[in-house]
Amino acid sequence: MDTPGTAGGQPPRPGHARQHKFKSKRRNGGPESSGGTSTLSASPGLTLPTPAMTLQPRGFTVMQFMEARSLELNSLLHSVQQNARTRHSLQSLPRHMRRRAVSHNPKRLPRRLREAGRREMLRSLQPGQKLEKPRRPRKWYRQRAANRQAEYGRRQGNIAWLETHVWHAKRFKMVDRWGCRIPEHPCDKSVRAAYRAMCRHCLIQDISYYGCIELTGLLDDILSLMGHFTDPDTGVGFGSVNCHEGTVEGATTLYRRDAYPHGALGPVTFMFRPRKDPTTLSEHQLWLWTHPACHLDILQELQSSSSDVSVTSVGHELARFRLIGPLAAATLETALDISPLENGTVQPGEVLARTVVDPRLNMPGKRTKVTPPAELGYFRADSTQHTGDLRADSMLGTGKSSTEPSLWDANVRRNLLQRARSGRDSGWDVGQDIEGSGEESRCVAGNDGPVAQDTTHVARDDGHAAEDEDHVAEDEDHVAGDVEHVARKDSGVVPILLVHQQGCTAGPSGFGEGWDVIAPAGWAMAFWLGFIYRGARAGGLREMRKLYLESNRPFFPDDYPDTAAHRSYSL
Repeated sequence: MDTPGTAGGQPPRPGHARQHKFKSKRRNGGPESSGGTSTLSASPGLTLPTPAMTLQPRGFTVMQFMEARSLELNSLLHSVQQNARTRHSLQSLPRHMRRRAVSHNPKRLPRRLREAGRREMLRSLQPGQKLEKPRRPRKWYRQRAANRQAEYGRRQGNIAWLETHVWHAKRFKMVDRWGCRIPEHPCDKSVRAAYRAMCRHCLIQDISYYGCIELTGLLDDILSLMGHFTDPDTGVGFGSVNCHEGTVEGATTLYRRDAYPHGALGPVTFMFRPRKDPTTLSEHQLWLWTHPACHLDILQELQSSSSDVSVTSVGHELARFRLIGPLAAATLETALDISPLENGTVQPGEVLARTVVDPRLNMPGKRTKVTPPAELGYFRADSTQHTGDLRADSMLGTGKSSTEPSLWDANVRRNLLQRARSGRDSGWDVGQDIEGSGEESRCVAGNDGPVAQDTTHVARDDGHAAEDEDHVAEDEDHVAGDVEHVARKDSGVVPILLVHQQGCTAGPSGFGEGWDVIAPAGWAMAFWLGFIYRGARAGGLREMRKLYLESNRPFFPDDYPDTAAHRSYSL
């Protein structure tokens, strides 16, 4: 049997016995003693507790504790129940809206907090201290133009601006092409977004830089004149019955006089003014829509060859937008509050005359996207109830009744332009000749009438913040569609033309199908913002080239190498 402290009966090594003795002493509470008593018990004056004695736990009464600290608890509850009130009106704003300049300029606060901020600033003033005087405005503000419309007209020079130029210049890359300043492409990354808009939503383009030539005379004289510049093999000729009735827009290619198939000028689209009786011998009207690259050449050729037909340029009196995509019709219906367009009876290239109210009266509070027509229930079994109305309107060409004004009338266009510039409703006296409306330049963007050119103003200095508030207030009314604000300036209606665009004809896809809107000059921004706030995405020349490429159609002048416009464009 092994003895303690040994392993396998071997004697312990030196030093191990001493460690074993020390550990056993610590486990036993001290040196070994007989009878199990410790050496501490023998110390005089020390009394050890007996096993029967136990310590009572210390008591804690919650109610007594709370009564002793009632004042502190009441103060805590009062502070918690009070609303979290900030010490300064600035602290009630989110952090991204706080500005250091608020401490000395309360006009940096939102309008709802400016009065409170002013009172707080007055309370914080020391005795005898006064508010700081406003600083002198910046040089840019002091030298600003009193009339923005006249200033924009001066800055144009030989390059014409669109009515939507200011809106595009803030968002697009602008280029000078064919005597116009045209938006090339958006500044943001939008190639894929523009393609999605063409395929699934709505893409809008301002093509007001296209020229419009008006031919007025007898029908036989007009057809005889245009027969020298075209050939039936180049497309739907001017002698088509549907084109004579004014219900369809035709397309063809013009050549120099009696030079077919040489001397190509460029492609054009044309439309006749609708008439109740096309067989009468009264004067007819024909509009030729031409590309600006060949507009002057076509105009000179027609003016030098016409004797019995009046040839004038009316492009500066009209604005034209192109809406492409499946939701183009729904965007028009929602923005203009008109009857459904996509009802299965619209012919390719059909021309519809409409008289609509000011689009700003139907402006949403913020930008929205229209609902697809299928979800709106346009394709119902009784969707043909509007067929007769659409055809009757297109035949008359004067909206919903023959007594309403027509966009074909020059007096009506001058009246609308004057009304847009002055901001006053001059009524529908179409026989009144308004002076000063025969300008050959386009209506400049940025007029101070009912058609504001944009909704953004540059922030002024502190001393002119009140003037900025007035400008911002007017813009908010304009953008948000304040009915009272717009109706006070203009309570009339506007005649327009809607032209259907067929798009791609190869295959059942229908890519590039949409509608064109022809509006009077001076109203471009009102219609443009109405379409933008309905979810239409704006595009430029780059997007138009992509559209023609995907639609398997040639793009002028890039794909017309035998024209003078292509040769001048390639240089």
